[in-house]
Amino acid sequence: MLQVIYLMIILILAGIIYFLIQKQKKIRSQAEEWIEKSRNETASTINETENRLKEESETKIKNIMTENSATIAGIEESYEKRLGRYEELIDYLQGAQRSEKTFTAYQHLAAIKKILVQSNRISSQQMVVAGNAIVPAKTVGGDLSVVRADILFLLPTGLYVVDTKRYRGKIFHGMNTENAQGFERLIGEIVPKPESGTEETLILSKRMEQGNSNENFLRITIDCHSDISAPVMKATSEFRAYLSDHRISVERIVPVIYFMDDSADQMKTENFSERERPLICLSQNDLYQMISQELDQEEWILATEKIQKIKQLISEINH
Repeated sequence: MLQVIYLMIILILAGIIYFLIQKQKKIRSQAEEWIEKSRNETASTINETENRLKEESETKIKNIMTENSATIAGIEESYEKRLGRYEELIDYLQGAQRSEKTFTAYQHLAAIKKILVQSNRISSQQMVVAGNAIVPAKTVGGDLSVVRADILFLLPTGLYVVDTKRYRGKIFHGMNTENAQGFERLIGEIVPKPESGTEETLILSKRMEQGNSNENFLRITIDCHSDISAPVMKATSEFRAYLSDHRISVERIVPVIYFMDDSADQMKTENFSERERPLICLSQNDLYQMISQELDQEEWILATEKIQKIKQLISEINH
């Protein structure tokens, strides 16, 4: 009898345990379903929110772009035009402007450098010559432009910006009404209202021609150029600003006009200019004497390392 009671108790306990296990499984299953449902609902809410915010952002951006499309297009067009003009100018100046006189001047300076190095006046790295040098500049209106120098050369005494000139005929440079020495009336006829301080360059050329009656006669032509030093003075200023923008200070930047006159004595250039700058060189020998005098009399302010640094900077903008 007692055994039967124990058996019944065991069966009852087993039933209770089974019921509790099944109940726990059901609760766990419900909990997992609730968690999964919550995850799905949360993910759906997040996706909906992300999509809504994305759509709102895209709509706002489209509205801003639509409202400002004209301004943006104008800015892009203006920038592209300026950049295009700048690139065209560089291509043009580096190509078409490589004239024979510039190449000849470069050769003259290369020959002078060879003499100075061979005579131990300077080392090879203490004189750098660059032809057709270009730097960016800005116009008064803020547009991009470029400034060009026929020749640049560096010495321990500074940077020299050279404008080359080659005319046919007898040249009288730097004339004005005060120093014309007999040409006062001629200048008055050619330049009706000469500005104060302006210097004129007269080129007198002559050639034999045949008239209608088959008689030969001498035709004399006089050309007048006002203030031919203005371009090289402007170039000097722009090169100084360009170097300063790149944190390179050069105390002496010297403008030079090189007439490249190797003609007969009767056609030699005569210089009447009283200006301290630009320096005027009338022949290759004159150019050599000027450089030699600079090395002898001026302070050597540029170390070789700085000369090479400036050379690298100029090379980067011109290639």
